[in-house]
Amino acid sequence: MEHAASLVQPIIIMPTHGENAFRRLLLGSVTASVLHDAECPIWTSAHCADGGPIPTDYRSIVCSVDLGPHTVPVLRFAKKFAADFGASVHVVHSIPGVDQRFENATSRRAHTFLLSSAKDSYPALAKEAEVDFPPLEILEGTGLPEKIAAAVESHHADLLIIGRGSVQGVLGRLRTNAHELIRQSRCPVLSV
Repeated sequence: MEHAASLVQPIIIMPTHGENAFRRLLLGSVTASVLHDAECPIWTSAHCADGGPIPTDYRSIVCSVDLGPHTVPVLRFAKKFAADFGASVHVVHSIPGVDQRFENATSRRAHTFLLSSAKDSYPALAKEAEVDFPPLEILEGTGLPEKIAAAVESHHADLLIIGRGSVQGVLGRLRTNAHELIRQSRCPVLSV
């Protein structure tokens, strides 16, 4: 992979094994451990049992951000990776929708607050990261991994870039949403 040499930091490349529905429920223990502890980016395949060739042509990338403190490094990484491959980047952020079973004035205000906070905070983060990607796509509803998977599909993405966070005690770097995104992904995931 000639482009790997141009990256500033090392990348760990690992397959996940999920040939059937049961195995897709879990990441392998070695993969989960590395995702939990490693500080460098990790490329995981989309449930490759055969360890086939690593794709070398990326044209469309979805970058999922939480708009927290790790958003700027994730955006910078996505910018560099996309530039190396000549790919387009679609930045997405998911917020929970209002559950109709519990809809009331408070839940609607909370949803409106999350929506406006996302719209207000992203431009400053994009400016700090020095990216000029298309505007942030806000995905609303329940099921964050499913919403992001739908965005990957709608953009015909070849790669999903996500943040894993920083080491935080027993939780390590692998957050619950990262685990779910990697487990459910139909394309490779590069977690930063």
